[in-house]
Amino acid sequence: MLYGDESMRAHVLLFAISTEISTIVVPIHTTLAPLVPLIETQVPRTFDRSREQSGFTVDSIVVRDPIQLRMSGTVLYASTVARYSLKACRGRFCISCGIDEPLREANIALSAQFVWDGTWRLRSTTLAEPVTFPNRCELSFFNFDITDRFIAPLVDAQLRGLADAIDHNSPGITNIRPKAEQIWSALQVPAEVAPRTWLVFEPIDAGLAPLTGQDLALSSTLSVNARTRVIVGDKPEVAITPLPALLTRESGGGLRVPFDIHLGYEDATALANEQFGHRHYKIGGDDLHIETLALAPAANGRLAVDAMIRFKGYEGPVRLEGTPRVDVKTNSVTVPDLDYALDAAHRTLFQRVVEGVAHDLIRARLRDSATIPFAKHAAALREEINKGLTRQASPNTQISGRADEVRPESVVAEPDGMVVRVLVTGSAEVAVSGW
Repeated sequence: MLYGDESMRAHVLLFAISTEISTIVVPIHTTLAPLVPLIETQVPRTFDRSREQSGFTVDSIVVRDPIQLRMSGTVLYASTVARYSLKACRGRFCISCGIDEPLREANIALSAQFVWDGTWRLRSTTLAEPVTFPNRCELSFFNFDITDRFIAPLVDAQLRGLADAIDHNSPGITNIRPKAEQIWSALQVPAEVAPRTWLVFEPIDAGLAPLTGQDLALSSTLSVNARTRVIVGDKPEVAITPLPALLTRESGGGLRVPFDIHLGYEDATALANEQFGHRHYKIGGDDLHIETLALAPAANGRLAVDAMIRFKGYEGPVRLEGTPRVDVKTNSVTVPDLDYALDAAHRTLFQRVVEGVAHDLIRARLRDSATIPFAKHAAALREEINKGLTRQASPNTQISGRADEVRPESVVAEPDGMVVRVLVTGSAEVAVSGW
């Protein structure tokens, strides 16, 4: 049972009701560091080339610096410096750059945008930035610049190679499907939140937030929407459903766990008397004594309040009936429309003794006394749910849940007791090591 009072444990029953949709969030942290050596091996560091172009015999050597990768927000930036020497000859006429002098430079830069695809991998679209040449290869005397004619094609080839390497390797280093399957399966294992009381998640779909990062560190959030329900009894058998195709969406957290509490009238009476029973009130100059108070079913889904009172010359039973309601401000069940339902044997005497404003005041006092408070038990309920939701799902998967609020939503009076709909709201997260 989820109530802290030992006296209530034998009679308060939680049972399964219609499901609510909860969102469980999974922070994801990974790195692009494995992408760097892959690209380095696929994009040549050095190459030399001899070719005929535009009537010139062109000999060139290109040596690039290590590739630098850096995430900033949602964009991956890649850059390197290609250092080159060039000699172009037509007959005996030759021009050269980077020979017998420091190599000339070309700055290569690209930017990549990432998206998650339906196979739980990252896909990138890499676009090249314009190449810049800080020290171009030109002959100012002849107003002749050979940079764009002879060097740019070589640098562009490296640029395309770098872009292709990023787009080709990104899916391979960002396959999170195995871990997602592990989380998806772990969530479907029922969690015991109290003796013989099980919280069951039935995952519906899963989505990943857009990737963000700083330097080589990447982060995203996996969010799983799941139906939640509570089952009382033996641990339920569940059929593990397979991981669905991935959605892309912004993550939002929120745990919503509904309970129906079946509260017998004996226990409801005890809760009401615990706080409001055996009270004495002043009505004008007279004392109103509420000796006993009992809650019972009435016709048409109404609630009866049976009280033994002493007031002026009347000492006997008073019955009032009304429709139970939830008071969200006080976190309690009340009967705001409570009205007299006296039997014939007591009606004449009661009406003769209690006249005018006293009728309304007595009714108000009995209505107050018939209030069933839940705030006292919310803390105990919340603590037990927190314990049940925090569990090790696998050696590297920790599920953590937190109940922030426990509140009654509605109440129905039935022949054998009241059914109070209670909603627990909070959050749930899954921490996974080794992404």
